[in-house]
This record gives sequence, C-alpha cells and structure tokens, in this order.
Amino acid sequence: MGVTVSYDSFELNTLTAELNASALGVATQVEQLDAGLNQLLWAEQVRLEGDWLSQQQDNLQLASAAIRNAQLTIAYYGTGQSNLHTVIERVQSRLPVQRAKQNILWQVDEVLLEDVVVNLFDRGRPLLSVRLARLELPQIKAGQTADEWVTSVLGPLLNELIQQTMRGNTDAVTVDMQGLTQFVWREMGAF
Repeated sequence: MGVTVSYDSFELNTLTAELNASALGVATQVEQLDAGLNQLLWAEQVRLEGDWLSQQQDNLQLASAAIRNAQLTIAYYGTGQSNLHTVIERVQSRLPVQRAKQNILWQVDEVLLEDVVVNLFDRGRPLLSVRLARLELPQIKAGQTADEWVTSVLGPLLNELIQQTMRGNTDAVTVDMQGLTQFVWREMGAF
C-alpha cells in the first residue's frame, strides 16, 4: 500500500476487543516529500476498542481510537494532495474488504488524540506547529472520500488553533500566518 508501519509492541485482546500498540509510526512513501515529511504519525500509545468479534460478520465497528503522546505531520505537496490524503486513498482502495463476495462495512466512531503536536507543511514550507492537549476528530467510515475526511480533520485543528491563540496560549505556535491564510483559501477552494 505504499505505507510503512512500525511499532514496539502490538497486543490484541480478543476478550475485551481491544488492540494496543506502543511506539507506533505511520510513514508514507510519497516521492514529492522527504523522509521527515513522509512521517505522518508517531504515537507513544494507540488503543482501539470496538466490535470486530460481532456475530454480524459484515460490520466492523470500532467505538474509539485513542492516540496518546503523538506527533501528526500533515504535509501538502500540491492542491488537495498531502501525505494524509495518500494514506486515506491507499487504505480506501483496499476497502471495502470483501468476504465471500460480501462487502464489510466499517467505521470508527470516535478518534481522540491526547497530548499531540500537529505540524502543517505546504510544499515543504512549515505553516504551523501546535501542541494540543486534546483533539477530537470526526467519525471515519466506509464510503468517505479522502478530501471529505481531510477537510473534517483540518476544520477542528484550525478551530483549536484560533481558540488557543485568542486565549494567549503559547503552546500554539503559528509559523507563517500569511502562508497559512493562503493555504486555507486554496484548500477550501479545492474541496
């Protein structure tokens, strides 16, 4: 899929329907980005909870994905093109999963990032870096396009950045306000 996943430990508990991973890294292999900008996510801990053992074999539903002590780097290399778009498009090209000619519907109800640093780059230029105590992302489900999901991620991120800046929070660091404004206008037009 053109994605490299690394981890220190990986534990699946079938009794509680939990998956835990530590030191989880997700990197893309986008030719237009250098190795640092291809590193989409690194997290100290990832925990998935859900119903993948259900009797309903055509439905995979995760109640939550909790990501702690993480760094998320979203790197755009063109309009509507980023390392995050690439991961979503590649995963969705493999989904929906089919079992005996039956589509499997999937969704993740809640995605929560705690103690996360989010970096945003546009064509190699750093636009912002912000540390957030908590960032809640919208539901992810089968049938969403990469653009729909990325837009729903950027909205809460930019909203949190604005709120932190208005409160005078020094953990919210805007690297390039003019570049960020141009980026937002360009990408909003792309969607």
